[in-house]
Amino acid sequence: MNQTPSTAPMVVLPVSRVVFAILSRTFVRATTMATVVPQIAILGIIGCARTRVILTAGIDLSVGAIAVLSSVLMGQPTFRHGIPAPAAIVPGRALGTAMGAIDGLLVSA
Repeated sequence: MNQTPSTAPMVVLPVSRVVFAILSRTFVRATTMATVVPQIAILGIIGCARTRVILTAGIDLSVGAIAVLSSVLMGQPTFRHGIPAPAAIVPGRALGTAMGAIDGLLVSA
């Protein structure tokens, strides 16, 4: 794996799934997968989006802060002020997109 580091996830993920299935009988249940997969999907999408930046040596860790801030901007109006979730998602996504665009411009400059 030292010569081709891109194969590491293809080896580590199946091996870890087998190890966790052996260590915990509840790991392979559908309810566990229904909880784990959406959590992994969010990080996977962010990771795919940042791969290009990392490959071009423009490493920037602010994407995590932008993701958290946009999720807070979506959650706070819903939980504190009772605004319906679909109405809170629109400005949260718009602000997250705007912050991401500004971040992209700063990284590429």
